[in-house]
Amino acid sequence: MKLSELIGTDKLADGQHVLVAFPGRANHESVKTPGAMAVVQFWVGKKADAAQDLKKPMLVYSRPKGDYKGDMANHVLVDFQLLNDKLAQGGDHVHITVTGPGADGLTADATQFGPPYFLDNLQDGSYTVKLDLLGADGKPVPGSWNSVSRTINVSHGN
Repeated sequence: MKLSELIGTDKLADGQHVLVAFPGRANHESVKTPGAMAVVQFWVGKKADAAQDLKKPMLVYSRPKGDYKGDMANHVLVDFQLLNDKLAQGGDHVHITVTGPGADGLTADATQFGPPYFLDNLQDGSYTVKLDLLGADGKPVPGSWNSVSRTINVSHGN
């Protein structure tokens, strides 16, 4: 596979790039066993200071993404990977926020790494799903990947 097929362009920008790979189950839930995630950094052009420190905590957004139609719209997976951090009640956690038709203000805190979350009974429309890696104090854990938003579209018709 060519990197251009993954990113949709023929040319990568100069600088640091990070490639993350992990297996997923048939329902797209990521496998979270030790050693299941591979992280590789590389540079295009001159090697310079890294924008992303791979030794610091890093949230890797997995799902949801794209369009959910028909039966797939009934049970939408919210899933992520985590590098160099542990989640705990009263400690670091992933704050999940969902906004969209009938879901404004829907939030959850993932305090245990592993089990995915699901969005059930969403109405037709566009939703924003935001994941934030927060510390025990509720403040963002520094890192360029530790706050991620994606927009998904839900349509119960085919």
